[in-house]
Amino acid sequence: MASLIATVVAPVREAWVTPGSEARIIRAITYVLLAFGLAAVFSASTVESLNTYGNAWTIFLKQLLFAALGVALMLVADRLPLRVLRRIAMPALLGSIFLLLVVLAIGVTINGQKEWIKVGPFTIQPSEFAKLAYLLFAADRVAALSRRTRDPLRLGMPIILPAIPVMVLVFLEKDMGNVFVTAGFMLVLLFVIGYPSKRLLGVGLTGLGIVALVIRFGSKYRAARIMNWLNPWADPLGYGWQWIHGNYALALGGILGQGPGASKEKWGALPEAHTDFILAVIGEEYGFIGTCITVGLILTLIVLLVRVAIRMEDDPFRRLVVSGVAAWLFMQSLFNVGAVLGLLPIVGVTLPLVSYGGSSLLPLLIGLGIVVRTLREPQEVAA
Repeated sequence: MASLIATVVAPVREAWVTPGSEARIIRAITYVLLAFGLAAVFSASTVESLNTYGNAWTIFLKQLLFAALGVALMLVADRLPLRVLRRIAMPALLGSIFLLLVVLAIGVTINGQKEWIKVGPFTIQPSEFAKLAYLLFAADRVAALSRRTRDPLRLGMPIILPAIPVMVLVFLEKDMGNVFVTAGFMLVLLFVIGYPSKRLLGVGLTGLGIVALVIRFGSKYRAARIMNWLNPWADPLGYGWQWIHGNYALALGGILGQGPGASKEKWGALPEAHTDFILAVIGEEYGFIGTCITVGLILTLIVLLVRVAIRMEDDPFRRLVVSGVAAWLFMQSLFNVGAVLGLLPIVGVTLPLVSYGGSSLLPLLIGLGIVVRTLREPQEVAA
């Protein structure tokens, strides 16, 4: 038995520790999560799809289209030289800011958030694409500036300054989830360039102070969401409904789950079952084990990206891009899983690579394609 286990484990371990295999592992984990996400979206969306479109397939078919397009864009990004990506970084950021302004002017409001642009049968959420554009711009500017200075305070300016208009516009759209995610990987980028710890703490505390003021003096809806997080049972038929039924779904799943497609909570009781709370449906159908495998694959991908970033110390652009994508995955997973488990407030963030939504899926797949490109183009210089 020991020899059999060794025979199976040895190639996996060798692949993990061999730098040349990292790109293949990134692709493999991404494809596995996409495939499982498609199955989960189909199961979680059948009732919603039937009520909205008159059949059980439409939402799943849209997600299948998003996944196919995302993989194609991932492969395209993998083929683009890094110098080309750096040239389009500024136009991409300016274009994203323009689209965020368009949203404020003519955007579609869904669930109280004005953050979508209607394009035929689809809706586009520019705030998701703005994260990728911001990341590329910040990495490019830091890499260029690093030719003239190694001062972390100066290198931090191209990270902090462009994040401000992006977060302000996203905040005005009432999309607190993407504000938190963008702020989170801004702090990670500052940490990566060696930003002084006291100043980094100051930036973080300033951000938290602004959030506290917004909650205190802003809309009553945000304050109610925070209070609901602290005590969801105080309003079980209102603000507490989503978390309570998500908790029911996880409890019903037990260790092994009810089986694929057997979720009861998706039958109208659990809001956003195929988007923000898809992990609850996974927990109900695949149990604690299935939930752990899903989250474990995402964490494995994050750890791998961190390892890659550490090795890219001599190339600021590549290191910041890989670190940013890792932080993106981590922050989005943190807020999604934390909300489902009741450890964090519900801020409307999807589970990366698994939840329904083309706007959240496509830029992340492009980002992962760029990460693979950094591994395939090791000769790229920081200039």
